[in-house]
Amino acid sequence: RTFASPARDGDLGFARGGLHEGEILDLARADAGFAVCPVRTQLKTALVRSRPLLERLDALNAELKVLRIPYDAGRVEISVRRDSLVEDSFLAFGRLPPSRMRQALFVKFQGEEGLDAGGVSREFWLLLWRRFLDADVGLFAFGGGGDADGPVYGLNGDAKVSVDDHLVLFRFAGRCLGKVLFDGHQIDAQFDRILLKHLVGEAVDFDDLRFVDVELWRSLKGLRDLPGDIVDDLALSFSVDNVRFGATETRELLPGGAELAVSADNVDEFLALRLRERALDALRDELAAFLAGFYEVVPVEVLLLLSAADLQRLLAGSQSLDLDDWKLHTKYKGAYEAAGADHAVVAWFWAAVATYDDDRRRRLLQWCTGSNRIPLQGFSHLQSRDGARRAFTITSVDRDQARYPRAHTCFHRVDLPLYEHEADLVAAFDDVLSNEAGIVGFSMD
Repeated sequence: RTFASPARDGDLGFARGGLHEGEILDLARADAGFAVCPVRTQLKTALVRSRPLLERLDALNAELKVLRIPYDAGRVEISVRRDSLVEDSFLAFGRLPPSRMRQALFVKFQGEEGLDAGGVSREFWLLLWRRFLDADVGLFAFGGGGDADGPVYGLNGDAKVSVDDHLVLFRFAGRCLGKVLFDGHQIDAQFDRILLKHLVGEAVDFDDLRFVDVELWRSLKGLRDLPGDIVDDLALSFSVDNVRFGATETRELLPGGAELAVSADNVDEFLALRLRERALDALRDELAAFLAGFYEVVPVEVLLLLSAADLQRLLAGSQSLDLDDWKLHTKYKGAYEAAGADHAVVAWFWAAVATYDDDRRRRLLQWCTGSNRIPLQGFSHLQSRDGARRAFTITSVDRDQARYPRAHTCFHRVDLPLYEHEADLVAAFDDVLSNEAGIVGFSMD
């Protein structure tokens, strides 16, 4: 069984198959044809990746809403330490039945009073994935390459040597990424293009190597463009030597490959097998475990709605905070409700935010919502834990009740005191945003 988009005509590419329990994860030639797994009738009209993204995202959210288990049918509660996130999270829900991963998750950070109505979970997933990607954990490796802005991570093929029960942990990591997508959270992580294509069943082609291993891509591209007589003289074979921890490991690209010379007649086959080795064979077990965990939460057919680029954008959200969009989708309560953005104190607030650079605005957003990112669709799609929309809200509070603004991250709400002077508001937010303790950690407020 295979699901994927076929490669473009003439492309050297592979589609992935073998997705169900007990099947072998393998690749099929994308130009050889393949079957698409059955999907619900309601999905059929949306399962065209050329349709507008927002239309496909609406279909995605509708599918996930059907799968979401209501709060009154059960929930998962976990308690974790900030300095042991991976370990505590695995012990808490790493071995839960897959169906429970679609229940509401409530997180408590040990030693903190905050109750999770959404904000704690948002920060939990952000911090857990930062830890997952840490080199000390050993599950992911920095890949680099291409035109990516910032570090790009892929599965670490050396994890089998450095990490105990590495396949169990890869499956758990897959579950966790699926849960991020399922619950509509955002994380500050970029994944390599080949991994993303495997997740959504998109065909892997030769040029994807540029975004994973740019040196390998350049080398193979150069080989592809060489005259035939030069290829014959290179003394290459259908095998790959990998050096790991000081030892050289030889992998044959096909049976007897170490004895088969690469020539002008078979160089295209060599390039295809080299792509296959890098895209699948080198990480077959790790990838199978990661995908299995991911699909326990988000079904295979739902991923057909997304391209690899769509999935990355959904997982990462946006750090580009458009102030006009933020203001447009803000609600006001209390003394601010009638005048809204025209109330003097509210106007001072937005004037202060307008002076902030991007980093400071993200810091403000983290303080207000528990995340420094917003959904791909912008501020109009801020949501609570159950997937329902919950707008950013500014509520008035008397000065005798609060000298400083207060954030309720679970509700995207800021209690903004009725300051008499603009300078007092500016100074109060300077104090709040410069205090690390005010950004990280949760109280009952």
